[in-house]
Amino acid sequence: MQFAFASVYESLMPWTFLGMGRFLRNVLDKALPATRPMDNVKMTADAPKEEEFALACMGNGSLVTGYFFPRDLGRVFNDAVLLNDAKSKRQWQLHLHYFMRKLTVKYPGRSLLMKSPANTARVKEIRNCSPDARFISSIAILTVYASNLRLHQDPAQQALLP
Repeated sequence: MQFAFASVYESLMPWTFLGMGRFLRNVLDKALPATRPMDNVKMTADAPKEEEFALACMGNGSLVTGYFFPRDLGRVFNDAVLLNDAKSKRQWQLHLHYFMRKLTVKYPGRSLLMKSPANTARVKEIRNCSPDARFISSIAILTVYASNLRLHQDPAQQALLP
């Protein structure tokens, strides 16, 4: 396989996925629903996941943090996506670099394929961190948008919002 990607397990357990290996992966796999609520796509611990979730688990440097604190979404977007706050930008850089180094150790010789939509706003910063990075634009933007719209319209998901 030419590419490696962050899995659900690695993204939700960014600090421990190398050391805890199969044990936590198997626990997570049993705890996950069979499909994602917003689009009915099969859900497993090994499925691809946005590195954005790893960054959220590592600190505040992620748009995902705004999902948990929707009243702060504007500030989170400004700090974690647009990287307008110097301290937030540095934290994002450190965490992204750390997470990608761990993935590189786990998947030697493979190119990392990251799939966070928020990275569209961070091309300059990603280039600064990884000058050899290449970018792929997805033509499935309407599918991604529809999936996110369903996620936020789902009454079960809305119950989590204040």
